[in-house]
Amino acid sequence: MSNTSRLQRWQHVLDSLPPFALTNDTAPQVASGLTPTGDVVPPYGNYNTPLVNTMPVYPGRAVTRRSTKLLSAFNRTTWALGAKALWKPQNGLCSAWPAAARLCDNEYCSDSLLSAFDDALTATMEPNFWPSLGGGGLE
Repeated sequence: MSNTSRLQRWQHVLDSLPPFALTNDTAPQVASGLTPTGDVVPPYGNYNTPLVNTMPVYPGRAVTRRSTKLLSAFNRTTWALGAKALWKPQNGLCSAWPAAARLCDNEYCSDSLLSAFDDALTATMEPNFWPSLGGGGLE
């Protein structure tokens, strides 16, 4: 199979993907599974595993600061998840951090994030600088 046909095939797959699931029952809109205040709406929302809801931002790079409608929804989602878990979710201490950092667009946002990350690390780190994982982490 030639590179051109592979590229066309993958482009077709990309063009056929459904849009990201956003809530239609909340205002302002957030990624499906959450309310604007970060309350979990089972079975989709899980603030202790924020990567599930922030994958389109990081590592996916499908939502960026240039995305208009999606940017605001995923920005609210990322901040709601982070705030709900105090930026230290039980499943992946810093798993929401890359998405939040990618969506920051001003100094206030950056300062707020760094302060939240510092608070999360201070609350989580043991004297040897290993995060307290509640018995996990060595899987």
